[in-house]
Amino acid sequence: YMNYKVTYIWHDCFVIETDVCLFVFDYWKDTDGKIVDIIDTDKPVYIFVSHHHKDHFNSKIFRWASQLSNCPTYIISYDTARFARHLIQPTSSYRRPVVSPSNLHIMHPSETFSDEFITVYALGSTDIGCSYLIDLNGTLLFHAGDLNAWAFADETSADEIKQAIDAFKAELSRLLDITKHIDIAMFPIDERLGSSFAIGAKMLLTSLDIRHFIPMHFAHDSEPEILQRRIKVACETDKYLPENIDTTVHPLTMPYQSINLTLWK
Repeated sequence: YMNYKVTYIWHDCFVIETDVCLFVFDYWKDTDGKIVDIIDTDKPVYIFVSHHHKDHFNSKIFRWASQLSNCPTYIISYDTARFARHLIQPTSSYRRPVVSPSNLHIMHPSETFSDEFITVYALGSTDIGCSYLIDLNGTLLFHAGDLNAWAFADETSADEIKQAIDAFKAELSRLLDITKHIDIAMFPIDERLGSSFAIGAKMLLTSLDIRHFIPMHFAHDSEPEILQRRIKVACETDKYLPENIDTTVHPLTMPYQSINLTLWK
């Protein structure tokens, strides 16, 4: 078995600490600036960026190379590498602090990264960048990035809705080619989609055996009233968890809120 401590930071950012290593996904911001203290560990640290949009990527992550006691491994999407090329190219005069090329891995969909601890499968997105499936000693984590069925049913035509759903089906099929089971899935529940907000989640949950589902992508708004409405929808699990599905949903909505999970292979 493997112990997992999952800590919600903000929006799509989670820190997941295991018995073996620690993962950080899509850091954007943390309200109290405590993330460095949370992730400073002697265990191997992996920093994931699904894509370069401002609510998924903050260049501060590259400072962690000198701030953490254990130099992290960066796994970033191809578009993030282009966007941040002035920070990661060895010859750049803007590159401060230095991240060793050996600790930086740029991924395109369909590529795989492996080291002595993990295997990472980069999958596609229905927006930009990558989603990631991580195999750690036989347990599987999935961070969707901006992969979703972006079907704005209340605002767009039937053809546009079908295109959005078909695009998601295509990416879901590629995930199913690798696995039919996921231990922890982090996936968007986005109230901005209106009446179609649950389409992607329902498709994911009915297509795969998912043990733990964690909603995300609901904290991108500066208006408190709108933010609370979006959080409320993410917590209404009965609206997106299909009946007779043996999945536990964990709506983590407060910064630094954590859960502890023990997963068996």
